[in-house]
Amino acid sequence: MSTESDAVIEAAVATKKILFKPLREEQLALSTTVDEKKVTETVSLGERMEDFRNFVNTEEMKLNSLWKQWTAVQQEIIHLGMDVLGPQAFEGVVTADGKHLAVKSRSKSDFAKEKEKMAEEFEAEMKKLEAEIHDISKDAVQDMETSEKVGLCILMCSDNLR
Repeated sequence: MSTESDAVIEAAVATKKILFKPLREEQLALSTTVDEKKVTETVSLGERMEDFRNFVNTEEMKLNSLWKQWTAVQQEIIHLGMDVLGPQAFEGVVTADGKHLAVKSRSKSDFAKEKEKMAEEFEAEMKKLEAEIHDISKDAVQDMETSEKVGLCILMCSDNLR
């Protein structure tokens, strides 16, 4: 009976070793098709898990970087909106994270400065054009007066010659 029980115990121990073998050591047969040929390779589950963990970590770092960039873009849009529409247009605005947007008075932005500069340049150009129009109209009136005097002279001279 002891040989029979020893055989059962040995079978149970062998089965336990197979069943409780670490998953990391488990071998996987992966089949892929390359150039219409079936290629099979054997890899350990531990290696595949490590590759996947590295992939997830890399993608997570990329995603975090993209979120930071997105936050910076949102802030830039808000600042541009404040420059164009004024801070009062953004009072009570709630950000993506549920917080109220803090509207801070800022020094004039490049946009606002450029806008002021363009307005000043426009005003200066308008004054210059108005002065030119005034000068041209004054010259035109003088030319007309001279033309009338010459015309009168011609008429008078022609009357005298008759």
